[in-house]
Amino acid sequence: MTLEQTLLRQLHGENKAALQAIYERFAAQVYQFAFGYLKNAKVTEQVVRDVFSNLWEKRQTLSDTISLNGYLFTLTCHFVLVQFREQASEYPLQDVLQNLTTQTVPVNSEQVLYLELEEFYQQAIARLSKSHRQLYELSRHKGYSNQQIAEELSMSPHCVEESLKQAVAKISGHFAKYIN
Repeated sequence: MTLEQTLLRQLHGENKAALQAIYERFAAQVYQFAFGYLKNAKVTEQVVRDVFSNLWEKRQTLSDTISLNGYLFTLTCHFVLVQFREQASEYPLQDVLQNLTTQTVPVNSEQVLYLELEEFYQQAIARLSKSHRQLYELSRHKGYSNQQIAEELSMSPHCVEESLKQAVAKISGHFAKYIN
């Protein structure tokens, strides 16, 4: 059994020391990735808190065979997008798009980054097979547990879990190309 599997099993058992160990192992990576987009230490720190809070909240639904790195990466992408949406909500999307095309008014760099990241995220999801996309959206966008997805789609929970791992790996690979 790997260290990640051990930590995930301990996390299932509501072991806060396991959460602390995961935090110590991955927080710097999560911070660095989020800061690369957000360029704001305070907002990035909030994203890191949100990522690990979400991990704790979802601990019962996580399999001990998931890639913790991939899962945390996906959560971080989600919360970075949330931050961009919050920042961009100050400006109607049509205004941002018009500003981008006409360039008559200066555009906030966060708005541009948000649009780029959102588009890239949507491209990554669109590249998934129909079944992987459906599973991923139920899991990450609607918050369904693996068991709920399995029941809704008449699949085994193990099959759902494996398919989600593949979907997350493909999305992570898509982002890895973007980052490098």
